[in-house]
Amino acid sequence: MTPIFKDWGLFSLANIAVALESLLGLSAIAGSLSAIHFSEWTVLSVMMVMAGAISQWGFKTGYMQMVITESSRYRQLQNLRSGLFFLLFTGLVAGFVVGGSLGTLYFMDSWESVDVLILIPLLMAFNNAQILLVTDLRVNSRVHLLTWLTFFRIPVFILIIYSLIYFEQ
Repeated sequence: MTPIFKDWGLFSLANIAVALESLLGLSAIAGSLSAIHFSEWTVLSVMMVMAGAISQWGFKTGYMQMVITESSRYRQLQNLRSGLFFLLFTGLVAGFVVGGSLGTLYFMDSWESVDVLILIPLLMAFNNAQILLVTDLRVNSRVHLLTWLTFFRIPVFILIIYSLIYFEQ
């Protein structure tokens, strides 16, 4: 088998794991959400994806190019560290924009779910950091590690989501 199909297969497995995580989360909470809260959850998800993508400022592409052209592993690690701080910051800012926008809608009586808004900046900062770390693993040909880390996330996610549901009751 050529390396491209082997890498593609591992990425496919990782994507299946992420999709499973989303389906498990949705099935765990869907029954407890009203139609309004489900709609707000959907809008929140879309806003976080859009603001998260914008907050990366094309850094991922620049980082991939740097890793390909930079031969020193020390310089690559310096750039990874700098990139992580930059994307953590931009993720926080994007999270405050999304949370602030939805908080404003709450004060205008157009939004109900405010409990989660305080976590949005942290979630978006960590998502940006995760994107860069995954990019680093992909560019440096560590696809096996990426796939195993993705599968490790599923039990952790299940534990967290069901713990939240348990303590909510």
